[in-house]
Amino acid sequence: MHNICTFAGCGYGTDAFKEQWARDLTSGRKLANFAHKDMVMIAIPADAPGISFGPLYDTPSNDFLPMSEMYLENVVVSEDNTILPIGQGFEGSLMAIDIARVSIASGCCGLMQAALDTAFSYFKNRKMFGGKNLDLEGI
Repeated sequence: MHNICTFAGCGYGTDAFKEQWARDLTSGRKLANFAHKDMVMIAIPADAPGISFGPLYDTPSNDFLPMSEMYLENVVVSEDNTILPIGQGFEGSLMAIDIARVSIASGCCGLMQAALDTAFSYFKNRKMFGGKNLDLEGI
């Protein structure tokens, strides 16, 4: 979600938002996500008064992709933190989901290629029935 929100913020955010957030988001010094039931997309600093996080989910990706619940209580941020204004947040969320589909498919293609390369490396050197697996017709 970080990459998707960064794309939305840097591509469609206000100039003030980009000035304040773009370098830190694109470098990974700050992380982004999207949530809220209202139809606006905003950036909230993790140390803003009124924001808290639940315990991290126990997932295999916890080391590089930590996830938890986020709680907001009377959080106030500058108007400059607006990525997409009221009425456009839902559209931005749908755009983020569309981008996620492509990102996930790209990652899967890379994993499939790595698996194929590993399998090919293994069977081109493995010997069976007096020859290499690569030379057998069943491959």
